Amino acid sequence: MQNWQLTSPTRDFVPIDELDRHVSCWLLDCEISSHSPATIALRRLVTGKLLWFLKEQGVQECGTNELRAFMAYLTRGHRDADGRFGNAKNVNRFKAPKPGTIATYRRHLCTFFRWLVKDGQLGVDPMARVGAVVDRPDEVQPFTDDQANALLNAAKESKLGPRNYAALLMLFDTGLRASELCGLTIGDLDLSQRTATVEGKGGKRRQVCFGAAVARALWAYLKTGRRDSSEPVFASERGGHLTTNALYHIVERLGEEAGITGVRCSPHTARHYAAISFLRAGGNTFTLQKMHGHTDLKQTRRYSQIADADVATQHRMYSPVERLMKKGAK
Repeated sequence: MQNWQLTSPTRDFVPIDELDRHVSCWLLDCEISSHSPATIALRRLVTGKLLWFLKEQGVQECGTNELRAFMAYLTRGHRDADGRFGNAKNVNRFKAPKPGTIATYRRHLCTFFRWLVKDGQLGVDPMARVGAVVDRPDEVQPFTDDQANALLNAAKESKLGPRNYAALLMLFDTGLRASELCGLTIGDLDLSQRTATVEGKGGKRRQVCFGAAVARALWAYLKTGRRDSSEPVFASERGGHLTTNALYHIVERLGEEAGITGVRCSPHTARHYAAISFLRAGGNTFTLQKMHGHTDLKQTRRYSQIADADVATQHRMYSPVERLMKKGAK
């Protein structure tokens, strides 16, 4: 005990046989602090992957070097014979992760190890010396109107067509995140007012509006008899909430069936489409920020720049005075 008191102020590692218990305590503290279930689930996933990696490596402690090795594994694990984390059920295990995904892992691990320092389990934060991830924002490339229509036509002809069609329309009209769409319950919808209450990042709830066409599609899909307010709006074949992973696969598959190339077919691309289409139609950035649940105007400005560039292109093509001068020249 005396030795612990002398060494604890400088301890910068956690014994592996203690780490699982510390993770459980941290997640319990997250619940007490009223973090959203989605945040807690993500933190459980991140720490679970770290524990898996450390056990696979056969190390006895987790410090800066082990954490560096884990972060490096995140960037190259997809090259292993069994793919990243050896999960045969994960179809993306051989795909390189996005920088944003690695940055998310690092952010939650930093929070966990800072908590360990605050809790008195560590004297020094081992993540403080792990290099930061360069997270370059994805290039914003939305669907064209023709591509959006092709996706909708493919959805109509797909298995569970009414569900897939309504889900796509909802994405195109509201720009909901995949997790927000999948988390919707019957009680979150008000078809008469054409509004939905969604839970965004950090458990923040907001209200979004949708048009009459979306309301009609939702009504056609939901009139099959599900009325309980706690039931999911977009259900899987087994009856539970459609998962975000399943939604990504659905949109990707519909894109293949529609023959769409040159753009990533994903719910996030639909979010880009919704934002830029809204601005091109005359919507303002502050309303878009509220609609999409952006915490600041940084992402909204990126959409605005694309919409403004589109306006400039259109003006060059259809300038009233240029057309007048050309007619006068004749």
